[in-house]
Amino acid sequence: MSTVPSTVRGDWVLFHPVYTQEELKAVEVLHRNARTSSDKVAYGLVRLARLGFDLVSGYKHVTIPPDEKMTVEELRKAGHLLDHHAWLSRILFLETIAGVPGMVAATIRHLSSLRLMVRTVHF
Repeated sequence: MSTVPSTVRGDWVLFHPVYTQEELKAVEVLHRNARTSSDKVAYGLVRLARLGFDLVSGYKHVTIPPDEKMTVEELRKAGHLLDHHAWLSRILFLETIAGVPGMVAATIRHLSSLRLMVRTVHF
C-alpha cells in the first residue's frame, strides 16, 4: 500500500507539511543595503555575475502589467518567460554559484588542517 497521495492540491504541497499556509504567506523578502566597502564590492560582484548570466540566458525581469491578457506564447515571444531548457540552465548556474562559498570554506579548513597537522574548527 502506497502512502503517496494520488492527487496534489494547493500552491504549496508537502507530504508532511512543516509550515501552515499563514506562515508561508507571512514570509517577507528583505534586502540589507551595503554599508561597508567590502559589502559594496561583494554586492557589485554578485550583480555583475547575475547581469552576465541574465544576458547569456536571455532572462529579463520585467513586471507585466496586471491588466495584460497575454498567452504564454506571447509572453515567451516578448521575453517575459523562458522555456524549460533556459530555466534549467539558469537554475543550474545559480545553484553552482551558491555552492562556491561552502567549497571555499571547506578548502581553507582542509589546507589549514594540513599546514598545522591538527584538526581545525572554524565557526
